[in-house]
Amino acid sequence: MYNERSSYSPLNVISANNSLIISPNPCDKKLTISNFIEGSTYLYEISSMEGSRIKHGKLDDNNFTINTNNISEGMHILKILNQKSHTYQCFKLVITHQ
Repeated sequence: MYNERSSYSPLNVISANNSLIISPNPCDKKLTISNFIEGSTYLYEISSMEGSRIKHGKLDDNNFTINTNNISEGMHILKILNQKSHTYQCFKLVITHQ
């Protein structure tokens, strides 16, 4: 998903019981992601609705914030991958700069 040389492994969508929390949505300057599973490592990717990757990185804290100042206004897709369990979640993300 994040490395062109890596081999792809099966991914599963996680259940609502283990759902991550993103807030606020719509967001202006920063997005907070919380409700991580302890001991897991997460990667995130923000892409345009056309599929172009805009921003990506590693989530390494229980209350992680992503700076959205440099992301254009509009609707985007946020994907979060749990590397330990090979599960992911996708969110519709709206950026509004006020």
